[in-house]
Amino acid sequence: MHSLDLILARVHNDPITHLSCRSLFALEGYILGYDHACRVWSLPQPHCEIDRNELLKWLRNQVEVTAEHADRLNTFNWLNIMPWAHFLSLDDREAFDTYFTLRAQAPRLPVQEMPEHPVDPSPEPVASLLDAFKPIRERPGMYFGNEPRPVQIWSFCSGFFWAEQDRCLQPSLAEPLFTSFPIWLTERYPFSQAVPWHRLFNALALGSPMRAFDCFLEHLELFLSGKPSDTCDPTMQLILDNILKAHGIDPEKN
Repeated sequence: MHSLDLILARVHNDPITHLSCRSLFALEGYILGYDHACRVWSLPQPHCEIDRNELLKWLRNQVEVTAEHADRLNTFNWLNIMPWAHFLSLDDREAFDTYFTLRAQAPRLPVQEMPEHPVDPSPEPVASLLDAFKPIRERPGMYFGNEPRPVQIWSFCSGFFWAEQDRCLQPSLAEPLFTSFPIWLTERYPFSQAVPWHRLFNALALGSPMRAFDCFLEHLELFLSGKPSDTCDPTMQLILDNILKAHGIDPEKN
């Protein structure tokens, strides 16, 4: 499945499986994750059927602005289907449906034969899962903006996983995130059973997007390192060590 239209149609038909919800923010994360998996595995990106050269013209015709505003530098640098869908919608759920309506109306490239991209059915992974997350961890703003939403992280991982499934890549780097990782998290936080882990990290971070992202990465590193589910997370350990030091107690001896 190398067509972006086919990939998005599948998600639109079953958003719960792919995104855990109906959310345009989640869909954005999914697409980013799919593309990132292709880069990690050195695979071609999905073919996009939308005519990018005509898209901005088409969108600009829908935005009424004054002549003065139209002449400003970078007036339309924000304009794309996703931000326009958010602008037109009351909430993120409505924006999800608006996005697909707009995308169906967007100018398309001429119909042409889709190129075949043969893929070794079982190539060696080029990185570990943590290695794959390294550029995201270093520059989350480049992927998710200033405040990455937990659901974007979950859907990013889902997009990564489905890219691997579409190309029959084994062993999957992202598969543990949806099988053994949730089991480990349920052992650690029994109340989280059957709840997608992005909701768990959002709760643990008290709704702080950046803290939820850091919380996810901390727990993922513990899990991938083979730590027991009751291991103290690094942030909490640091707090405890500082408390002990404040009372003149050496953490290494206690």
